[in-house]
Amino acid sequence: MNAHRLGLIALAAAITACAGTPGPGDAGYPYNVEGAYTGSITVNGVPFAGNLTVEIGEGGVVRGTFNVTQPAALEVRLTGTVVGNELTVEMNYDGNPATGCTTPGTATGTLIIADGGAELSGPVTVQECGQTLPASAQFTR
Repeated sequence: MNAHRLGLIALAAAITACAGTPGPGDAGYPYNVEGAYTGSITVNGVPFAGNLTVEIGEGGVVRGTFNVTQPAALEVRLTGTVVGNELTVEMNYDGNPATGCTTPGTATGTLIIADGGAELSGPVTVQECGQTLPASAQFTR
């Protein structure tokens, strides 16, 4: 084989290797989170249950909304990033009628993504009305 042909074979192999591995947000990535989930964030034994809708974009950037239906209506805005099988999230809301807190609150954490994105779960920390509260999140689709 001549050097030119060997060079072309090596180039083709390199392109194939790079193109064959999808990353977060790419079609075929096993830990993409996309669509509708149901579940809750449990704080001090009280589940804040509702519906989570998320979209994943290029590079694993996630945006969504968690509409809490129980124990009181609350809209939570979610942003995050998928890296490997983890979703690092920040959730922001403008007050919590269930606790009487009228100032903005935040929940942050790293959720484990089940293969295929079927479940999201893990610890979160809630910052609300000057308090830091440990909590847990569990969502399934």
